[in-house]
Amino acid sequence: MEISEEITTIKYPKTEDQSPITGYRYYELHTGFNHVFCKGFIQTGPQTEKLMACFFAINFPSLILLSFTMKNICEHEKNFSWFWITLVLLILINLFLFLTAFVNPGILKRFPYYESLGKTKESVETNDQPFPWLEMQNGERSFKLKYCSTCNIYRPPRSSHSSKSNNCVLKFDHHCPWVGSDVGLRNYRFYFYFLFFVTIFSPNTLIAGIYHMVITFQKIAKDDDLDNMGIFTKGFSKCWYSLLLIIYAFFFFYYVTKLFWYHIKLISKGITTKEDRNRTYVKSRSPYNQGLWKNWKNHLFSKINPIPFSYRDFLSENEILKLRSDFKQLKSKGKLKKKSNFKKLEQKKINKNKLNTISTQNFDLDSDSEKNKNIQLESLSSEDIEKM
Repeated sequence: MEISEEITTIKYPKTEDQSPITGYRYYELHTGFNHVFCKGFIQTGPQTEKLMACFFAINFPSLILLSFTMKNICEHEKNFSWFWITLVLLILINLFLFLTAFVNPGILKRFPYYESLGKTKESVETNDQPFPWLEMQNGERSFKLKYCSTCNIYRPPRSSHSSKSNNCVLKFDHHCPWVGSDVGLRNYRFYFYFLFFVTIFSPNTLIAGIYHMVITFQKIAKDDDLDNMGIFTKGFSKCWYSLLLIIYAFFFFYYVTKLFWYHIKLISKGITTKEDRNRTYVKSRSPYNQGLWKNWKNHLFSKINPIPFSYRDFLSENEILKLRSDFKQLKSKGKLKKKSNFKKLEQKKINKNKLNTISTQNFDLDSDSEKNKNIQLESLSSEDIEKM
């Protein structure tokens, strides 16, 4: 049975193209390579195994630190202040780790049709020429917007298509291999805070491990009549885990501090990781560099931009029909790419229970309308472009 035969009611709210809204939401038909949970309320990057690996790489040594090293230190000092400070740092690290992973980085909604270019699917597939650039003017500055042949949209300035998540992301910075997610406009500050607290936590672990070994060896030397080798052997047997923590924290501190300092320089210059790696502004000053204070304010202390769209947005009948009939996934270079997760679109059956009348209070019509297609273009004339 064809999908168009199953959608027959005219009672539903309609988008600007007069296509009835269905009971299907965006996340049910396409999420890129990201993972979506709780019916679209929660999303994260495609590499959740790396997120879990990062979580255990931080928390397993920290559990040893708190349970043994810090406990022995605090009992020796008869003061648990250091223990609680370390615990608070660990909680903050985990908080910002998961905020980085689960906050939408600024994913732009893709479209399964080519009307925005005035082209057909067949002409797009057979034309070897690159898609045209769209020139936009914002005050005295002009911008060239690149067309993404995967998402079928003109990307705003500084946005890029992530090959890892298969989505276009606003102010794309990089794909973090630690978190397994993209870092962009909306979650960069959480990534920076994560690095900040890890940079503090690492030397804290290093100092705690060294101090624990020192007091352990001093106690053995004072209480036992042993030679130097005996003191070393007995001391190591009692605090070997602190030595492992010292080694672990040293390499962790070395790597994270370099990364943290690198991002301090990027924020101060007003550029992204992608722009730095591509050497975009080597010979000239970045037009987004607003000075040291404004750069830091916009990156870390400004209001978080609203998400471009929600995975819970309802799809119109027209969008579902086109997703099933016209949708082809393309690499960012324009080559056709087939993925198994798109095969389900051909077998997708509309559940009539989801085609009940939907109250207009339950959703925003603009989120599924033609206006949404141009949201990234409209935003160019706003003040937000200065923060990007």
